[in-house]
Amino acid sequence: MNRLQKKCFIVSASLHGLLLLVLVFGSALSWNREKPLPMAIKMFDPKLVTDALTTGGDPTARTAPPPADPLPTPTPAPPLTPQNVEVPKPPVPVVHQTSPEPKPTTPIKPVVKPVVTPVVKPAPVVIKPEQPKTVKPSLTPRRLPR
Repeated sequence: MNRLQKKCFIVSASLHGLLLLVLVFGSALSWNREKPLPMAIKMFDPKLVTDALTTGGDPTARTAPPPADPLPTPTPAPPLTPQNVEVPKPPVPVVHQTSPEPKPTTPIKPVVKPVVTPVVKPAPVVIKPEQPKTVKPSLTPRRLPR
């Protein structure tokens, strides 16, 4: 191995070692996230729950007074006999008066101004032919600088 290969090998080996250290010590120093415990289900005694709703309050409190007068019962309507039956009249059609039609107004035509856009002529493009590049092969071996 020449010098350059030795240097590259040392750098590569040291970076792999550093990666291994980061992997080992990184997992040791990471946070340990514990899952929260599930909430406990509370069991209630139904008797205590319903009794708690009905107890309490002011013992000297008065109840609401009863309603003063009950509503009077309506008297039934007399039965309909042919003499009491009224024949409803057909509705009278209502004639609506129409107002005279308004005179049509002449629509106002909008004024349209022509838009003048300047004409831009593109600059002429001159394409120069490329000259072929010549390559001179070197047949003598060169040494790399150290």
